[in-house]
Amino acid sequence: MNFLEEKLMPVMGKIASNKYIKSIRDGLAIVMPLIMVGSLFMILTNVPVNGYADFMNRVFGPNFLNWLSYPLRVTFDLVAVVAVFSISFQIARENKVDTLTAGILSVVAYLLLIPVVVVNETLKNGNVLNLGKVLPTLNLSASGLIVAILTSIIVTEIFTYIYKKNWTIKMPDSVPPGVAKSFEAIIPAFIIITIFLIIRIFFEITSYQTIFTFITKFVGSPLSKVGLSFGGMLATVLSYQLFWSVGIHGTRVVLGVLDSILLPAMNQNSIAFLAHKAIPNIVTRQFYDNFVDIGGCGSTLGLMIVIFFFTKNLNSLDPLENLRSCHRSLIFLNQLYLDCL
Repeated sequence: MNFLEEKLMPVMGKIASNKYIKSIRDGLAIVMPLIMVGSLFMILTNVPVNGYADFMNRVFGPNFLNWLSYPLRVTFDLVAVVAVFSISFQIARENKVDTLTAGILSVVAYLLLIPVVVVNETLKNGNVLNLGKVLPTLNLSASGLIVAILTSIIVTEIFTYIYKKNWTIKMPDSVPPGVAKSFEAIIPAFIIITIFLIIRIFFEITSYQTIFTFITKFVGSPLSKVGLSFGGMLATVLSYQLFWSVGIHGTRVVLGVLDSILLPAMNQNSIAFLAHKAIPNIVTRQFYDNFVDIGGCGSTLGLMIVIFFFTKNLNSLDPLENLRSCHRSLIFLNQLYLDCL
């Protein structure tokens, strides 16, 4: 205990209190309701029961299951957009600057990095019909999460630096606050958009074409191979239990950051599931929720059950005394758990 308190706890405390880790953790937590709702509609759309699709289409109409898939486009397919805003919002709050402006600028910068695809359709008569420009939803979904996190950090820090240097347009006090804030954001917006435009053009003239391809190859793939492996899973569980052992909410700290690879893995599974293909990933966020943290962090419910049945007072053969001993053990564990929270 002395070692944990004197050596390990200060290090873990600094990691847990790091503003970027806290912001990523809290920012990605906002994404979870979208994923849960999207997962519910995905299940309703693809119930693995023979005859389900025919029955639902016969009762509610031939387009019913297709209608149920619409929420997937505003949940799974927009995870990165929501994350880039929410993470930037959290960092801006830590930096004590305008949170809303920082979040909006981060979304704009992120969308600027996404390549616009021109869709053309060749008709039977040979004419080409221009269907307009579209943004690939793959980059808007969890697949673009690492780029979204990096964008939110960079944009918010640039905005904070400019704001605290007073490189803004100041309006008289008579101007309404909302209008004054919009003028204050002009110079930061111009600088940030210019920087990310240069980044966009730089990657377009390389063989990677986009920053998403570059990040996937040199950051995303190596992280996924490590974090989604059996050894990576064990290391993750060990690390957040170490946080818990010194009174820090390890699951929120570790998995909050690890969600940057767990959520894309989940997105890959959902795409494969909808396409009726083999599921590519075993380890996702749901894996930890269902098989690691069942009954509380570290599966503490199982530990409490074992203690309840097997704790004995070796100095007494009185069954009532044994029951009191179990009760005391449960009270101690409950208090320990509350102290950690």
